[in-house]
Amino acid sequence: MSNEIVGDNLIAAITGGVFVLIPIAETVTVTGELKTFDEILVANAPILLNEFGVDGTYRPGVLDRAILVIIRYVTDDGQVAPVIRHRSPIVNIKVANNSITGISAEEFEQGQVINIPPRKGADPRDFQLARILKQNAGMITIEVH
Repeated sequence: MSNEIVGDNLIAAITGGVFVLIPIAETVTVTGELKTFDEILVANAPILLNEFGVDGTYRPGVLDRAILVIIRYVTDDGQVAPVIRHRSPIVNIKVANNSITGISAEEFEQGQVINIPPRKGADPRDFQLARILKQNAGMITIEVH
């Protein structure tokens, strides 16, 4: 193995060519079929949502649709000085990156409404979509307020 830096391999650049990144396979054989990583993500999204999701209603402004949502409640522990008042909780949702069973990245617009429970055991209320935090082919994580 030579000590040359291959492409934009950061590890090879840092180590002076001692370590070179091994490329990850673009396809994997699953149950005898050759599938891409994105196909596996899309196929596994419904499994994750059925196991951990709660019912929600997405209201993009045209047609409302029922979707499954995984809700992560992020507590904002600080208090706003000088009054004794807690800040609003930040809620992150994870839904299928799909325009039929979830919210696709293409149709996402800031300010759209989703109806979900604000905390466990509470009645659902409307939240506005704020921004996309993460996404892949199967799922999309959105911050809501």
